[in-house]
Order: sequence, then C-alpha cells, then structure tokens
Amino acid sequence: MSDPADPAKPAFSMSDERPFESEPAPRRRSRVWLLLLVLVGLVVAYLQWLPRGEDRTRGRFHSAVGVTLPWTELPPLLYTDSPVAAADVAGQITLVNFWGPWCPPCREEFPKLMTLREGFAREPRFRLLSVACAASADEPEAALLDDTKAYLEWLKQKPPIHGDPNAAFRRELIMRAKMEDFAYPTTVLLDGSGVIRGVWVGYYEGEEAQIRQIISNLLESADSTQDAPP
Repeated sequence: MSDPADPAKPAFSMSDERPFESEPAPRRRSRVWLLLLVLVGLVVAYLQWLPRGEDRTRGRFHSAVGVTLPWTELPPLLYTDSPVAAADVAGQITLVNFWGPWCPPCREEFPKLMTLREGFAREPRFRLLSVACAASADEPEAALLDDTKAYLEWLKQKPPIHGDPNAAFRRELIMRAKMEDFAYPTTVLLDGSGVIRGVWVGYYEGEEAQIRQIISNLLESADSTQDAPP
C-alpha cells in the first residue's frame, strides 16, 4: 500500500484537476453581459406593457381642483352664432378645451375630445366647449379663423368653436387657480357650480378615458343628490 504522502506520487495530478477547470474568464463575462442585456430588455418590455397610471399632479389631483372659477363669456368663432354666458353653463358639467390649430398636441387630442363629446351627446347636463387660441397675442382673429377652419375641414368635422378675445378667460383661469403650468392644450372640467374638478395641461394618449370617467362620476353624483329625500 503506497503512502499518500509519498513525494513520488502526488495526491492529485493535473489530469485529475482538468475536468474541474472553470470556463475562461472572458467567456464568463460575455455570458454575464448577455444575461444582463436580456434582463434589461424584459424589464423595458414590461414597463411598456403596463398601463399608464393616473398622474397625481394632473386631472383630479391638479392643484387648481376645488377653485371656483367665475365664468367669462366666450364669443362664437366658427360653426356657431351663439356666445356662451354664465347662465348657459349654470348647473352643467362643462369641459373647456383651450387649443390651437398650430399646436401638434392639440391636433392630436382634438379628435379624441370630439369622440368624447359624441359619447355624451344625449346628456343635456354636459357640454364640451372648444376654445380656439392663437399662437401669439398679435395674431389677427381672421388668421386664427382661417387656420381653424382649414384644420376642421381636413378633419371633416364642424363642431361649434368659440374664441377668447384678449385671452380674458385664460387670464382669469391662470390668476384664480394660480396656474403657472398653463400651456396648450389645457383642458378644464367644471361642475355645475363652476368649481374646477379636473385640469389637464398638455396631452397624453389615452387620457380622455380618465376625463370620461370623471364626467360620469360627476353626473352620477348629481343624480344621487337629486334623488335624495329632502
């Protein structure tokens, strides 16, 4: 029986060690990077798949919600002859959309709001007011009228469009609600008492579903109030 400590015969040899050799370091690193890339790709795909949550700085969470907004009369601009005075919106849930035909996000949002408007067409307590705004204060109203008409003809729609001369309504909104973030488009939802119930500055795809839900909730709330016993 040989002695394991015999220097003539080592306890293990290179031939014994070779099957247990690990992969060369460069090959291990390449596999690690590949796994990391796959993991990052899966995370990105998952985040893109997730529905966009409700932003808690806009809509019903906007800082202007709860502010009472005195009504500023809106004169007719296109496809209507009737101005909209305070008496016309009293008791109504009113969605006011400030937009411009020169504004790409406005043009993207506008058809979605028209679809929303059609969805509430049989609801007399709701109205959507589309207020076309110029790109600059010195732009003539005639130019705004022509550009708005051209866009709506391209869209093949003729909704009533109102104006806001001298930005009177916008100034009142910005002052009362302290809206430093006003931009185009800006959409404001008012309840029947003129209290702001939602504000959306800019446009995010799919957000019109959120607006529709808030309108429906306000209408249901109004129904509950009317049905309540005295």
